[in-house]
Amino acid sequence: SLFVQQTWWDEYGLFNDYLGRLCVALSAGHQTADVLLLHPMRSGYVLYDGTRTDAMRTLDEEFTRASEILSGQHISYHFGDETIIKKYGNVDGARFIVGEISYATVILPQMYAIDAKTAALLLEFAKNGGTVLSMGRFPTYTNGDGALLTQLEQCTVRVTETDVRAKMEEKKLLALSIADNDKEVASISYQQRDTDEGTLLFMANHSQTDTVHATLRALGKSCRVIRLIAETGETEALAYDATGEDTVFALTFAPMQSHLILLQDVPQGGTFVVEQAPRQEVTLAPSWKIEDMDLNTMTLDYCEYAVDGGEWQGPVAVIQLQKRLLDLKRPCEVKMRFRFDVEADLSQNREFYVVIEDASLYKVFVNGVRVSTHEQGWWKDKSFKKVNIKPEVQSGENEIVLETTFRQPQKVYDVLYGENVYETEINKITYDMEIENIYLLGDFGVKSRSAYTRRERRAMVTDGPFVITDAPRELPDGDFTTNGLLFFAGTLKISQTLSVHKEPGKRVILKIGNHNAPLVQVYVNGTKVKDSLWAPYEADITELAADGDNEIVCVVYASNRNLFGPHHHIDGECYNVGPESFTGKWSWVERKSEADATEIFDMDKNYWTDTYCFVEFGFPK
Repeated sequence: SLFVQQTWWDEYGLFNDYLGRLCVALSAGHQTADVLLLHPMRSGYVLYDGTRTDAMRTLDEEFTRASEILSGQHISYHFGDETIIKKYGNVDGARFIVGEISYATVILPQMYAIDAKTAALLLEFAKNGGTVLSMGRFPTYTNGDGALLTQLEQCTVRVTETDVRAKMEEKKLLALSIADNDKEVASISYQQRDTDEGTLLFMANHSQTDTVHATLRALGKSCRVIRLIAETGETEALAYDATGEDTVFALTFAPMQSHLILLQDVPQGGTFVVEQAPRQEVTLAPSWKIEDMDLNTMTLDYCEYAVDGGEWQGPVAVIQLQKRLLDLKRPCEVKMRFRFDVEADLSQNREFYVVIEDASLYKVFVNGVRVSTHEQGWWKDKSFKKVNIKPEVQSGENEIVLETTFRQPQKVYDVLYGENVYETEINKITYDMEIENIYLLGDFGVKSRSAYTRRERRAMVTDGPFVITDAPRELPDGDFTTNGLLFFAGTLKISQTLSVHKEPGKRVILKIGNHNAPLVQVYVNGTKVKDSLWAPYEADITELAADGDNEIVCVVYASNRNLFGPHHHIDGECYNVGPESFTGKWSWVERKSEADATEIFDMDKNYWTDTYCFVEFGFPK
């Protein structure tokens, strides 16, 4: 998934360099955490009976909630594993020690059981002045003396979502505040690391919709504030105020934006002011002219088929045909017939191919005429061969027939259909031949004949069928997918004219807007101003913008999602995807969480739908 098959592979260095710099920063020094949150694994053992139980699900949900509360309240913590604690746990005064790390606070989430060694250490820790907090049901089962739990409970302070930060603040156990209107911003999580150069803060806004103008306080510290720009390797000194007990500075977090900040100690009482010129923001129009685009595509994933000269059957999903042929447990002659409609002016069409994986294995007929499989190069992958079919394509209905001998080594049938075969053997199978979707490729558009229904995760579903149309020349709004680019998986060069009337003394900021694309390269009057991968979706164009009309060009890179799918999963757009997500069968990715036990009806359930699911490509409205 991260190789030449990706449209933006040639630009992958942008992402890789950013990630490399971030990884170096986040592996420097050591993570600072003064809180240990116990993991309720032993409670899971007590509750688990192999089925989906409410108690097990609740345990998982409450532990997740406790983790999210601490993250949202900006309380830095580690997870505590009782097996590790049993071997490496210790108490030194008011510090709870696990290996080489010590903690001033231990928090119990909802728990049913706790190991006797953990309970004894916690009791000693609490009596020495350490803080033990409970955020849920206190454990009632242990493999030791029950009286120990009674004593421990008496030393434990109950806390809720609303007062856990206040309890920590009372004991001066907090290092950072990230607030908006004096309230901690729960959508922003952070990690703190102590390094030889200073204290590193990595903070990320998890909200996909909300921009946060945050006030940050490095509690009890006097320090200068430097932003490390991981995209470029540059640094930026930020304004701060260290005249009080804390160092105060401000950051804006766009949706899903992160910041990497370095704090370096300075004498108390200092301030640093950065003069910010006022901004003149200019926005792009929703409509675009297409200047150039890669060849468009349409996936053909249903076919009729005939075996050994028999009657035509189907249509059937191509990915399911492989299983039907394997079930014969023998070689066979197979024909596959794919249909597509053309409602385009073919005299304006320059290129039209069918792309077939391992095309040399097939005889190919288009509208009854056999075509040469002598390749015209490859597309997406070196095994995806382009076969020129432009002379045979006609207006109206078209058909492509592939003929081949389907055969596999006997070992494949022995493993798939033999008795007492381990899953590891099945996972090692190598097929001599696999039946795959084919793809139409050319300078055309693709539209659905049925309406679209919007789904969550920027998805849309339609029943099809799909039709080849004239190639789009303009995009009237930001939804490129439904404007002829349903299966598109290439690069798109688009332009518009932007009128700017410069206001004296202000910086001109181009608001690009969020984009549903892995990468957008933005040019102003012929000069690149931004490789836009993520927020903030803006660029300073003061020096490049003319007073009057300006040419804005964007090179937009599509992903392979709408080309390869999965198109037919009942849940629409899946963030958890495995091989079976394309087939309609159950697999481990269908589990909603690790606490969600798999039951028989899950494995027998059909996860396939004949409707097609696409995701938005372009600039959202």
